[in-house]
Amino acid sequence: MNELAYTCPFCSGTISMAEPTLGQKITCPHCAKALYATPSEPAVNTLPEKIPFFKFSRRKLLKSELKRLVEDGEYSKADHNTLSKTALRLDLEAEEITKLRLKEFEEAIIPFKARIYQTAYVTDDDLDFLRALSHKLDLKIEQDPLLKICRHIYLMEVKKENPLVPSSSAELMLEKGEKLYLSMPSGWSQIRVKTSGYAGLSLSLPTGIRGVRFRLGQLTPLRNEQLTLLAEGVLHSTSKRLLFIGDRRNTTVTLGRIVGTSLFSDAVEIEKSTGRSDYFVMTALYGRYVSAVIQLLKTAQCADF
Repeated sequence: MNELAYTCPFCSGTISMAEPTLGQKITCPHCAKALYATPSEPAVNTLPEKIPFFKFSRRKLLKSELKRLVEDGEYSKADHNTLSKTALRLDLEAEEITKLRLKEFEEAIIPFKARIYQTAYVTDDDLDFLRALSHKLDLKIEQDPLLKICRHIYLMEVKKENPLVPSSSAELMLEKGEKLYLSMPSGWSQIRVKTSGYAGLSLSLPTGIRGVRFRLGQLTPLRNEQLTLLAEGVLHSTSKRLLFIGDRRNTTVTLGRIVGTSLFSDAVEIEKSTGRSDYFVMTALYGRYVSAVIQLLKTAQCADF
């Protein structure tokens, strides 16, 4: 009696059963789950008869085989076994398979990352895409911290949810009940008035006395406003304030004093109820995050009253 080979869809284990079991319900001896006996599809030989000499050509063949195996959206144990045999035939090391899967993931995520960093949003559909890609290539993905920030911005600005999780604050002297959310490198600047010269007509005449001259006319100092860097350091965003600790000076802006924010490509402006506005120099993404946190916390404060 002929025996047929089945592949368990749950554990990818191989099951050898007698031919009369075809179409019947059987139990997998590996994982003990029930399945219907259907013969495995014969392997498709995608390799040429003559194996290329150059290694990069053999890697291309291995890549093509990987794409064929994961067309169903899953990289199973059976797929890995098939790919391992292909690598062996191509005279490639087993580690080439892991490198190939990582490269496939990196290539697939390039346009995804470009769009994310342009919009600063990681939506629910984006998370589904990452999960599906992780499952497809059987990779555990460590989330990029910047993607996590984009996810928080989306939840705060679009869904009006609070995703903030307190982080360690051992080096900071926080007030009772105050929570630290994020620390980021920053520069602290303010607009200051500076004198850059003088304008006007003036005539200086000698008096005959050494060191004494008459001056006719008037010179007016030229003053203009310039964004002046006051210190470089770290900006801490907490549940009660923005706390900047710099190399020369420190400053604190409580949420109650903040009346608005303005975003620039390299800074975020903090408009206050009194005094000059503070400009914290940072990347656009961090600036967007700081602004979103401030709006979320101030809205929550208003709701409490």
